[in-house]
Amino acid sequence: MASASSLLCEEQFLCSICLNTFTDPVTTPCGHNYCKTCITEYWDSKVLAKPGEVPCDVCIGPKRKHKLIDPVSNLKGRVCQKHDKMLELFCCTDQVCICFMCLKDDHVTHVTIPSERAFREGKARLESLTSGMKEMEKTKSSHVKEAKRSVQQNKDESERELADIAVVLGALVASLLKNQDELIKLIQEKHKAVETQAETHIQQQRRQQFWVSCDGALRACLTVIVVRRQCEPPRLPPSFFIVQ
Repeated sequence: MASASSLLCEEQFLCSICLNTFTDPVTTPCGHNYCKTCITEYWDSKVLAKPGEVPCDVCIGPKRKHKLIDPVSNLKGRVCQKHDKMLELFCCTDQVCICFMCLKDDHVTHVTIPSERAFREGKARLESLTSGMKEMEKTKSSHVKEAKRSVQQNKDESERELADIAVVLGALVASLLKNQDELIKLIQEKHKAVETQAETHIQQQRRQQFWVSCDGALRACLTVIVVRRQCEPPRLPPSFFIVQ
């Protein structure tokens, strides 16, 4: 004999209109599931409604029209845990989803709007925020590109300046080397001229010393000759010694 829990589990997969297993199932915001064909035919035959809306034949109280949505896997998360009703409203005061029964107790004085409207407004705010973030990202990207372009431009200018400096320094070094060679040559020529002048002066000094030495020696010789002549007895001519 099947248990109550297994029967309940089986009933969750049965359409409340055809009482068979769901074919192409859809779910209403109030949490009821139908075959799409069954609920559409019921809607076409019973009630005039807006396209995409169907009356709920299960909800207690006045019939309410719901929009069909795709089946949800987490239906429990869309049902009020306190009243076991679908969360069709959004409390702007507490920023939570609520059901119609919540309006009679905890949220009686709060500002509420339909969940779909809250979803649309939230989606619009999210899209606006996303658009703003994309715009900020675009602006940031533009600033980054501009910074990269500025860095590249500065790099190119620096490379050109370095190239110009290299050319100027190269020309300056070449000029310095040329001047160095000319200066070395000039110094060597001056040094050679000084050496030549000094050598000529030395030779002149030597000649002068030589002639001075020669003159002194000649004078000494002449002096000796004169002295010897003065000291020697006079020589008589040979005829002076003829016997008388």
